[in-house]
Amino acid sequence: MSAERSQAEHERLLAAAAAMVPDLAARALPAERERCLPEATMKAVLDAGMLHAMVPRRYGGPGLGLRTACELSRILAHGCASTAWVVGFLVEHNWQFARFGRAAQDEIFPRRGYVTAVVQLQPTGRMTPVEGGWRVSGRWAWCSGVRQSEWAILAGMVPEQGPTTFIVPVDSLTMDDDWFTSGMRATSSLTLVADAVFVPTHHSVPLGVFAGEDNPGTALHPEPVVGYPLRPSLALFAASIAIGAAEQTVALFREQLGSRVLYATAGDTPAQRPRSQARLADAAVASHTATLLWRDGLNLLCTAGDARRRLDVEERSWIRLLASKAVLAARDAIAMVGDGAGASIYYDSSPIQRFQRDVEMMKGHFVFDADRATVGYGQAALGLPLTDPA
Repeated sequence: MSAERSQAEHERLLAAAAAMVPDLAARALPAERERCLPEATMKAVLDAGMLHAMVPRRYGGPGLGLRTACELSRILAHGCASTAWVVGFLVEHNWQFARFGRAAQDEIFPRRGYVTAVVQLQPTGRMTPVEGGWRVSGRWAWCSGVRQSEWAILAGMVPEQGPTTFIVPVDSLTMDDDWFTSGMRATSSLTLVADAVFVPTHHSVPLGVFAGEDNPGTALHPEPVVGYPLRPSLALFAASIAIGAAEQTVALFREQLGSRVLYATAGDTPAQRPRSQARLADAAVASHTATLLWRDGLNLLCTAGDARRRLDVEERSWIRLLASKAVLAARDAIAMVGDGAGASIYYDSSPIQRFQRDVEMMKGHFVFDADRATVGYGQAALGLPLTDPA
């Protein structure tokens, strides 16, 4: 696909996402109550061809990059953060699938032209070598979008080999419906359980290789994004949903300031009060700061990755720090709105309280751990050994 056609497809997908925002907002409350995305939402996503975005050209996809997945998720989050989280990860997980070897990809990609997969790379499984592969048992929590997924990319420990990533059909696993949370309710991030499930050898790759720039997929696909380092890429991608949620919260607050009548006044609105005017300004700056931090990290990663230049440890640590601080700034923007928007925003029907709960929970994701990210960059900048991998 030419650069012009790729750009046209990128823009088409973003326009389709923007057109979906009103419907996503209207379905956000029922999605939250059902703890799952509505069928109408998934139909719209499939009809728009969103799940194909990062499918490599070898398998008939446009082979678009991380910028597309990030911008798509940011826009979808304007309607519903949970929806953006699930749909965005379903898009991005095609990129992770493309990091496996040719045998696995040739077997699975052609079935639909894309994959629907949940990914949980914490190596909490036990992998026992058997003829032709492994027997895997274990539990994997936080499996976002599992109800929409046909496949799972999971990780387990192999004796004398260490963490290993593998692909397994979701229908060979058990779902433990333990997703009862204060935020991100519609993501259906259930726990998956495996009991001596067989995984063929060609469905596995060591986790360190899978996460790195020399994963098996780089020998198969010409798209530079396949060789992007996993951890900084995931941090920036996941942050995109918080960015979109903050942007929309500030926009909603701006609208509310001119329409909400203050209690015990003769029809005054907050828009007439200097403190409310200043609060809007502060929230807008916090949201814009979050966006700038996020885009700075995204530009660094994509510019280097597309030129096939490997990021050094300090750069990878910096990107993780930017993503973490961007999510905290987005959280702060939403909190500023919540502090001055009145008690009515805490009705279930208000999107503001939903954005607040969703981003408050989202910031707890391990890729945004501010303490670890801050220490990690400090260690890298000083040339010290890293406590955690970048």
